[in-house]
Amino acid sequence: MKNQQKEHGLPIVAGDHTILIGKVIDIRVEKRDPMLYHRRNFGSIPAEFYINP
Repeated sequence: MKNQQKEHGLPIVAGDHTILIGKVIDIRVEKRDPMLYHRRNFGSIPAEFYINP
């Protein structure tokens, strides 16, 4: 694994984040509302966000 990390430059460390890049080999999609993550909390996106002035 160490040789692969050096060869491909992964993982990428950016400040206090670690970025991993990979290939999706399987996925399941469900029709759901988008999710919002803000200040360490999850919630729904407010309806006002979608209204054009």
